Amino acid sequence: MWFIRKFAFHVADGKPRERPHHRPLRPTRRLTLDEVGKPVAAGILIYVNELAPSSADVGRIQHEVNNNLTDVRPLEGSPDDYQLQAWTPGAQAQLSDEFRLRRALRVISVTPDSKAAATTAFDNLVSEIESNVLREATLGHIGQAWAPTCRDSKTCVACDFLAFCPRPADGADPDAPPE
Repeated sequence: MWFIRKFAFHVADGKPRERPHHRPLRPTRRLTLDEVGKPVAAGILIYVNELAPSSADVGRIQHEVNNNLTDVRPLEGSPDDYQLQAWTPGAQAQLSDEFRLRRALRVISVTPDSKAAATTAFDNLVSEIESNVLREATLGHIGQAWAPTCRDSKTCVACDFLAFCPRPADGADPDAPPE
């Protein structure tokens, strides 16, 4: 934990993944610091891949921008906009520091409402996991106990269940090694 003037900063975790859609579970990290008397007003997420995007990352960014799937777009007509529109697989993109930083950093405010929503979402997920564990122990078969819920092929390929999953995410190859 670092102290700068009157503010405390704490690094809770880091995930070198692309920018996912906002999920309500993030504010649950606030609970841990609240319990030790450190009020939290916001969290900062850092998406490391956005700082130095690979060719595959640039392709994903291009797709997100072209299909309005992202909240951080280049300014229309900017060099970043032109590079993304002209980019082809395998080509290098020299995206600006400003654009890459805007994509890499996300500040999430923590309010009583977001904390309540996060707590509810977390409790529901834990309850679902506990129910599935109990059902698996009772039935003795993982395939009958756990319903496939993954819709993201990158997450799906890392799952131990993929080899015998009845409904893998589109594009998930059970024989491909995880990235």
